[in-house]
Amino acid sequence: MGFRKLEKLKKNLPDDKPNTMQRNMERPANLPLTRLLYVDGLAGLFVGIFLLSLRQPLSELLGLPVWLLTLQGCINLCYAAYSLPLARRRHRPRWMLWALVIGNLSYALFAAVLLFRFYPICTGLGIAYFLAEIIIIGGLGLVEWLTIRKLGRCTGVTVDNFMQN
Repeated sequence: MGFRKLEKLKKNLPDDKPNTMQRNMERPANLPLTRLLYVDGLAGLFVGIFLLSLRQPLSELLGLPVWLLTLQGCINLCYAAYSLPLARRRHRPRWMLWALVIGNLSYALFAAVLLFRFYPICTGLGIAYFLAEIIIIGGLGLVEWLTIRKLGRCTGVTVDNFMQN
């Protein structure tokens, strides 16, 4: 479709409803990162609340000590307290995003160490829990790392920086 036809179509549209092209042009380029940060932060929040609320029955079900589930629940809540405000920010300094990636990958490594440490006393569900933590959190860290690398070779990942390029 030619440029003149597009201009003619745009003139016939009411101003209060942007068309699909206008909506796509207004969409920030880092929207996938924002969604990823929300998913990551909300998952940390819900898992933290879940672990702290049900630590006694989970301890028996997974074959893990209560103190360990309490520690993991607190770590998840601290992570959510960091990542959710970061998801809401318009300007996200790269060091804050890299800290998030390092946190995810470190926690996945921590879960792997815990699996080896508590393997003799874990139930089958406990082993599955640790494997899920390693895969999901390590996977999120990897996806965040790839997304950050894809989005920016600039000093900070912002909506404005990507709209100008």
